[in-house]
Amino acid sequence: DEVAVAKVPEVPAEAEVTCRQAADDCPTEAISIQD
Repeated sequence: DEVAVAKVPEVPAEAEVTCRQAADDCPTEAISIQD
């Protein structure tokens, strides 16, 4: 999880939480949508 978040420094805390709850890998694409 931390690796995926690290790719997007602008990712908000909310996306990080959603990411952990949504999937194990949490692809950067999902983070971009949250952003």
